[in-house]
Amino acid sequence: MTGLLDNKVVIVAGLGGIGNGLARRYADEGGRLVIGDLDAELASRVAADLDPSGDRVRGVPLDGADEDSVVSIVKLAVETFGRLDGMHVNFTNAADAYLTGGVVELPLEAFDEVMRVNTRGFVICAKHAIPAMIDSGGGSIVFTASIDAYNGAGTRVSYAMSKSAELALMRHIARRYGPQGIRANAIAPGLIWH
Repeated sequence: MTGLLDNKVVIVAGLGGIGNGLARRYADEGGRLVIGDLDAELASRVAADLDPSGDRVRGVPLDGADEDSVVSIVKLAVETFGRLDGMHVNFTNAADAYLTGGVVELPLEAFDEVMRVNTRGFVICAKHAIPAMIDSGGGSIVFTASIDAYNGAGTRVSYAMSKSAELALMRHIARRYGPQGIRANAIAPGLIWH
């Protein structure tokens, strides 16, 4: 690897297939990481796999839609490694993923839960990571969105709407905080087999 992240500190919020791959790549590039997931055991296991010493990678429980949890992971990154250079927000909720109906049949409870996690959670992460990155001289926030933000599918309306909202948030951050050294980007994967 090239060492692109030597001396950089990155939070990976949300593990699993894509998240584990992100954490591995960021660690391989020399980054110091705090990785978090609702599944605290998964976060610990991935961290230990990437860095058995625990000197460069910390795994912690994280509920990305809970403000206190996000504040805690940002604080841990700064207190442990002295700065924050990046955050990759990778968690998601797809409560309507397997529902066959459209917006007419959509249970509002599913809609509310998807929006709470995928939209509100991404806002919470940005709200708390950006000031820490500005204090560190700038940084990068990356969102894992989805190709569903563009597809216009006949199902998964909540999920698609939330992923479109993440793209709007990314554009807002780039415009508003770019002059302060904050880059904002999104990746929009399709179906992933792992």
